[in-house]
Amino acid sequence: GKIIRDQAPGNRSSLLKLLLGRIDCYLNDRLSILWEIERIKAEGLYASDSQAIREVMSLKQEAAYLALTNRDLGQYPYKSDFLKKFNAQLNDMKRSGEMRAIIENVLSK
Repeated sequence: GKIIRDQAPGNRSSLLKLLLGRIDCYLNDRLSILWEIERIKAEGLYASDSQAIREVMSLKQEAAYLALTNRDLGQYPYKSDFLKKFNAQLNDMKRSGEMRAIIENVLSK
């Protein structure tokens, strides 16, 4: 009875509830939260009397996946070429440090 789950339709709603003190904590991926906080600040909704938001811990880390159908009945003939180019681009961005720079740029805002 000490923890109550309070669902909201999205990241923004949950963060606004947190800022208003209507909830005590919020769990989501770090980049999504930081991105939405910046949007809220830019819109002037992060008022000086808002409850402070503080990152306290990382619960787990997850990988992201790109899913492609194998039941397309030939509707997407460019699929294998797209996947090759997509993977090559990600590898190039990792090797060059561009991926790390993008992440650091988002996190530094």
